[in-house]
Amino acid sequence: MAKQIALLALCAVALVGAVAGFDELAECHKQCRHLDGRGLATDYDAVCEDQRDQFPRPEAFNACKHGAKHGDVLGCEIGCRNAKCNKLNMDNPFIANTMNKVCDKWSTVLPRPEVEFTCLSAFEKQVESGCKYGNAALEKVRSDEARRLDPTAAKAADAAAAAVAAAEAANAAEKAATEAEAVARQLRSEAAAEEATAAVELAEEQAHEAELAASEGEAEAAEAGNDL
Repeated sequence: MAKQIALLALCAVALVGAVAGFDELAECHKQCRHLDGRGLATDYDAVCEDQRDQFPRPEAFNACKHGAKHGDVLGCEIGCRNAKCNKLNMDNPFIANTMNKVCDKWSTVLPRPEVEFTCLSAFEKQVESGCKYGNAALEKVRSDEARRLDPTAAKAADAAAAAVAAAEAANAAEKAATEAEAVARQLRSEAAAEEATAAVELAEEQAHEAELAASEGEAEAAEAGNDL
């Protein structure tokens, strides 16, 4: 129910924003610019760490960073259209053409086509993460516009989101408690099994000692009989 309330609030904001001339796509795309190295940029050095010492140096490393950065930006712009990021088709003509155009500058760098492929691979890997960033940016743009247009509705949406988060936290806590109890039962079971094994071993040891004592008694009795 809380999720439905939050969704209705966002839909209402989107409708009012459209009527007022608010361009959420353009606003979202502004957030994507943070991925191009001028703002909240991804750490592309870390993303391409495996290519840092790859031959040829530093071309392979730079090609990877170039592809990764542009893959992030394109993915973000796609995410701003509320795309399903886990279902992106990299064979889509627009995505494929953009990727090839971005990495074409590396097509003449030796050894060919390895350096260009490094760029293409990095681009493709970052598209999904950029898309998720775009999804989050779109949600933020809509949320900010909701607060601007209707502070009361924004508070209601915040309350609904808080309720959803609380419910999810409660479910997570319940699941964790159930898992902890299962682990505790397993540990108790293992402890009981260990105790049972120790008891069996002790009983076997005592039985062995009793057998030895009985054997010694029989030997002593036999020896005493011989003496008579």
